[in-house]
Amino acid sequence: MLIASGALIDLGGDAVNGIKLTAYFSENSDSAKSQEFVTAYQEEYGEVPGTYAAYAYDAALIVMDAIENAGEDRAAIRDYMSTVEGFEGATGTATFDENGDVIKAPLRMEIQDGKYTIVEK
Repeated sequence: MLIASGALIDLGGDAVNGIKLTAYFSENSDSAKSQEFVTAYQEEYGEVPGTYAAYAYDAALIVMDAIENAGEDRAAIRDYMSTVEGFEGATGTATFDENGDVIKAPLRMEIQDGKYTIVEK
């Protein structure tokens, strides 16, 4: 189970208030990219998107950017993706290192009154 999901709050009730965690997506983020994604997702599907939907959205945007800039060759796409720096997406700002691992600052969150709340960094 993904910890930052509604299931934790549904199952834990009041007992989960005060839990602190990190996440890379929140529908409550003040990021313009996050809010654009949340609005589009809600218009299309009639519900608030979850973390995995946001991850998939960002991944698709990064791959499309790679294809636009490097062409359709798999090796060229891979090589281009290793140069991505400062990509602004629904899950924050992503930069990839030489191993293809994403470097991204997480959101610091706390469950307050049965809701995930972004707290100060």
